[in-house]
Amino acid sequence: MLRVFCVLVLLLPSDGWAKSSGALKFDKLAVDFGDVLRGEALEANFTFKNIGAAPVKIHAVHSACGCATVNFDRERQYQAGEKGVLQV
Repeated sequence: MLRVFCVLVLLLPSDGWAKSSGALKFDKLAVDFGDVLRGEALEANFTFKNIGAAPVKIHAVHSACGCATVNFDRERQYQAGEKGVLQV
């Protein structure tokens, strides 16, 4: 058995800057999957909201390890106040 954590690491501007531009605020930045069997497929959803005044487009997401993939719409633009999801 393995203990697995999934952590989302982001470099985002402060809330003060976000009010005049676009910025994402995530509901959670980590998931504890607990004990899992080696090779077991896991999935986590990281929901976010654009808390800024300008639209935000996610151009790239990089995982910290080669075993994780992130699914998101590269063409999507999130308007101010709009919510979205990154599937890991």
